[in-house]
Parts: sequence; C-alpha cells; structure tokens
Amino acid sequence: MPQRGADGEAAGDPGTLAHKMRKLIALNRKPDGGTLTDSEIARGVSEAHTERQLAEARRAHSTCDVSPEDSHRELTFIMEAGPLVHRTYIGKLRTGKQDNPTMQVLEALGDFFGVSPDYFFSGSEAEAEAEAELKALAALQTLKDSGYRDKLVAFARGADGLDDPAAARATLELALTLLHHTSRVSKSSTEND
Repeated sequence: MPQRGADGEAAGDPGTLAHKMRKLIALNRKPDGGTLTDSEIARGVSEAHTERQLAEARRAHSTCDVSPEDSHRELTFIMEAGPLVHRTYIGKLRTGKQDNPTMQVLEALGDFFGVSPDYFFSGSEAEAEAEAELKALAALQTLKDSGYRDKLVAFARGADGLDDPAAARATLELALTLLHHTSRVSKSSTEND
C-alpha cells in the first residue's frame, strides 16, 4: 500500500503514475488559476478519447472501401459511447489507489494533458522529454503569475543597453521566444477548458 501524505494522497516516488498525474494537474490550471477537478479531468479525458477514436475511424474509412452506412454506424457508436473514465477513477489514479490504467486511458490522458502516453512509463525517453517540457511550463507559469509580459518587456528593453550587438540580439530573441511560448501556453490552457 502506498504511503500517504498529510493530504491523504500517495506520497510516493516521482516515478509513480499518481505523482505524474498530480504534477500534470498542478501545471495545467484553469485560466483563473484554479486547480482542475477530477470531474473536469474525466470529462476532458473522455472527450480526448472520443476525438482520438473519431480521427482513427475517419482515417481508416478514407483508406478502405467502407459503405456509408457502416461508416455512419461506427461513427454513431463512437459518439454515443459513454465516458471513458469517471471522476472517481481519476481520483484513484491521482491518489495512487489505482495504478494500472489501460493504454486507451493513458493515450487519452496524454492527449488531454499534452504529453505522450509514454510519459507515464518510468525510464522512457518520452518521460525525460516531458519532464523537461513540464519544467519549462512551470517556469512559464511562474512568469505568467508574476506579470510576465511586463517583466519580459523590461528584459528586452535592457538589451538596448548591452554593448555587444550579438548579445543584444540574442536577448531580444530570447524575450520574443518566451513571449510567444507563454502566449501559446495561455492559449492552450484556455482551449482545454
């Protein structure tokens, strides 16, 4: 049985699914800064699963000879299927009470949170890549929370005072890249709602 922290959640090793879930939840906040609820995550994961199934069905139907009736029947079945996961299941994954989801669930979790399903497997290359990206997202979230635009503009303006033109250009490029990326992060977090 996993150790429990003061909040009742699995204290656990950073490699556990529960730890990774909590990290993704902490980094993917609502536009108002609030934490995603298990219900919101379950709804988003179920929608991501439905979108993946529809895309796969369309792709399959475009490459083979499927009658319009069969195609319609399959797409209707996908659209009418119930949710892939419920809030209680997300809660169990988050707290470590459940730790062996199906590949479908991992794919949908990955789609919802914007990581590869491989992220959930310890030691994978995707885990290392996602960890680096999640650290960058955490830094960007910190910038956003502290009024990043004003700070980045001031940072870029400071480049004018640099004696080395190459350093000034690199500073400006860095500031523009950060502004672009933080805008993209803000946009994607809004779209996930």
